[in-house]
Amino acid sequence: MGSESVKRYINQNIIKVAPYMSATTTNADLLIPICRFLLYETYFADYVEIMPLEEVATLRDRAFEVMTGDSARPDEIGMFRQMEIARKEWIANGMPQFWIERMAKGFWEFITYGIMEETHFKLTQTYPTLARYLLIRSHSIGQLAYGNMIIRHLGPHSRNIFTSIRQFKGQHLQ
Repeated sequence: MGSESVKRYINQNIIKVAPYMSATTTNADLLIPICRFLLYETYFADYVEIMPLEEVATLRDRAFEVMTGDSARPDEIGMFRQMEIARKEWIANGMPQFWIERMAKGFWEFITYGIMEETHFKLTQTYPTLARYLLIRSHSIGQLAYGNMIIRHLGPHSRNIFTSIRQFKGQHLQ
């Protein structure tokens, strides 16, 4: 990321968004991956804003791979390294694999149904129908993907909730 981008994000105070949206999280070990996710979600959206859709799809798919377990390669963009670090922090804080996959799916949908749909209209300088706009907007602001982090706000109780979710899924899948 260039120094101009860094200045813009500093001026936007984007780093304060996650703590404000996670007011009950007092443990820095839990708050850091929440902040990291919000930042790379924002950076990713800005990075691919008017990129050709095929390139966005390639980056989207690679992001999914890194978020679910692949290691970022040294020649890849820094966002992938941040995704890998966040995944390791989630694991260290007790996030089970099925929730990591949910996070990755939410990010994939953010890119597919938000950024890529929006980019089409930016590049063609056309406008979607109101219904389609509302659907795009619900994904493009990233809150649906970010919402998956809400469970992390529960701090030490999150492990119990993950256990309950696993048990619930196990009972209803039999």
